[in-house]
Amino acid sequence: MTMKKLIVRGAVLAGLMLGATRGDAHKPITSKYTYTEDVFPIFRDRCGACHVAGGAAPMSLLTYQDAVPWAVAIRDELMAAHMPPWDAEDGFGRFKNAHTLSAPELDAILVWANGGTPQGDRTKKLPTPALENGWALGLPDVTLPMPSVFTLPADKLEDTQEFALQTGTAVLDAERWIRAIDLLPGTPAIVRNAVVRVRGQMGVRWGSDPEVLMLWAPGERPVPTPAGAAFHLPAHAELVLRIHYKKTWQYEGTAVSDRSQVGLYFADRTGDREVRALTLTGAAPATHPATFSHAVDRDIDALALRADTGQADVTLQVEAVRPNGTRIPMIRLTPRPDWQRRYWFERALSLPRGSRIDITARQGGAATADAAPVHVVVDFVAR
Repeated sequence: MTMKKLIVRGAVLAGLMLGATRGDAHKPITSKYTYTEDVFPIFRDRCGACHVAGGAAPMSLLTYQDAVPWAVAIRDELMAAHMPPWDAEDGFGRFKNAHTLSAPELDAILVWANGGTPQGDRTKKLPTPALENGWALGLPDVTLPMPSVFTLPADKLEDTQEFALQTGTAVLDAERWIRAIDLLPGTPAIVRNAVVRVRGQMGVRWGSDPEVLMLWAPGERPVPTPAGAAFHLPAHAELVLRIHYKKTWQYEGTAVSDRSQVGLYFADRTGDREVRALTLTGAAPATHPATFSHAVDRDIDALALRADTGQADVTLQVEAVRPNGTRIPMIRLTPRPDWQRRYWFERALSLPRGSRIDITARQGGAATADAAPVHVVVDFVAR
């Protein structure tokens, strides 16, 4: 059992035991934490990018009146490790863009939810945070809007659409180097996730994967590439934006329109520091774990990792093994199709020639007849 799950279960058990000592009548207050003093700052700083009026989440948590009806659901989502939506296991690999709650934050929320959800000082006026929908890294060098407005009809709850972005500007007539890319949703409440790809295989060199430039999820800031490293964008490249739209319950039966924008942030020419991709494929059998490996045939620095299994119940463990036998934990996760992302290593992992990358895949949940396909992509620069 992971440390995160132990902390969660301990906090829940403590809250339930405290509640039992005070009886069941009228929702006894046993929590030492209150919304105003303890829980609101966590919701604001850790959850407020999505759980805010007009955000991607189905409810705001930024007022006491909004949060209290959802206390049981909040507890259950935290216990199941579904929220915050971060699929990597704590302590196995370290990441720049980790989106997790600390042990004290988990304790405060769970004890509050189990202990009567006290409000705290009612005379204290809390700020009312508004939805922030801007460019997290400042104004991009180039902004590419969707070619037209897309409307999700009233009778449809979700849909996935692809849009060819208009890149026929003078600034993209020559090859470019990309240090970061971001999405500015036109209607944040329905934009659930997005991918930006380069169409075709133009100018592919060894190990190059020009397809995926961005994996975007709501509430996550873009991570610029390390200094001197960048993605290569060929001249006259054709970019494709794929967006998965999904309505929350507030918008059921209503037509909702969106026109999102993609922002590109340029870097100077990188020389040999092009971000490339190492793709590893395999399968997770239904009955037993499977391990497959890929040899590293030159010196590289691993920068990030992304994984896709097409299922929500396949757990992956990825380790690097250097020629001297040293094992480096890269990631352990159970990917969810709706929350695909790049996991950026806190520090680049130096892998000399002769290293290998081991992937162990295990299916969970109900038994299935077929093996689940496994795709792991390691983004790197050559040394």
